[in-house]
Amino acid sequence: MGMPANIKELYDELQDAIKWLNEMWNMVENVFTTGRLDFLDECDSLFFVIVKSVSVEGVVVSLCKITDKSHTRRGKVTLDNLTLRLLQEQLEATEPALPKEFKDLLDEAIAKCDYFRPWRDKLMVHSDRITITEPDPIKRRTDIPDNIKEEIMEAIEPINKYMNMLEKHYGVQIHDYTRYKLVKTGEALISLLEDGLHYRKLLSEGKTLAG
Repeated sequence: MGMPANIKELYDELQDAIKWLNEMWNMVENVFTTGRLDFLDECDSLFFVIVKSVSVEGVVVSLCKITDKSHTRRGKVTLDNLTLRLLQEQLEATEPALPKEFKDLLDEAIAKCDYFRPWRDKLMVHSDRITITEPDPIKRRTDIPDNIKEEIMEAIEPINKYMNMLEKHYGVQIHDYTRYKLVKTGEALISLLEDGLHYRKLLSEGKTLAG
């Protein structure tokens, strides 16, 4: 069974977004792996704190966008959002007998991403004054926890599985989205930093590379 044109159009567009999500997360994982934190701190702790924060925020925003509502109202006009929910609606309209597993997996993805939505809605794309000025830090939730690796991976997993279920359903190539990585994942940067630290150590010892 071939993939209907209306489904393929949405699938292709969402696939690009989901590949990019996985690529971003793999880069964050690669550069900021636990074993490298002390090393990065030695290079320039504030710079890499900022880079990590911005990178993780990018992943969080992508997770929320991919699982957002299917439509947005702008005045009297209803606009489509490029999300899995819109894809699900198109699937159900095209195939009334669509297996229930699609909806179940989508609901799981939405639930996992709902954990991040308050940060995205009130702090990343808007500056909600009440949230920012809330005196109780527990209620304020202005800072994403430092260690949310597990939550991010749990949110990405059902998104990838949903795409694989769709691919299997229509008999097209099944992609391993977790393997998508940027051509350069930060290894070149890490290598340069290692060389720089080594050279700085030599200089502190009164040595040079030639010596």
